[in-house]
Amino acid sequence: MKSMLNSLFRSSLYFAISPSSLRKDRHDIEKSVREAKGVTFREFKKSKLLEICLTFLTGNRDLRIKHIAITLGFRRRRDFSRFIKLHWQNAH
Repeated sequence: MKSMLNSLFRSSLYFAISPSSLRKDRHDIEKSVREAKGVTFREFKKSKLLEICLTFLTGNRDLRIKHIAITLGFRRRRDFSRFIKLHWQNAH
């Protein structure tokens, strides 16, 4: 289970990247994402996060929801559940 959480953490590192760490202006990054993907950066980030969440929720039943939530940066399991409910309904 620990290796699964480590791989989950590595896959979620994308979301920890900040414009300052890339030495780019936030607006430049948002514009690039909008041009490349046709959606705003926030929408793109949420869709990727939802994709990662669903992969781990359906792929390994041994992982506890609390561990997935904390690894992905949610403070509480309740916040994670709210994110899944809201964005799953919007995606389908």
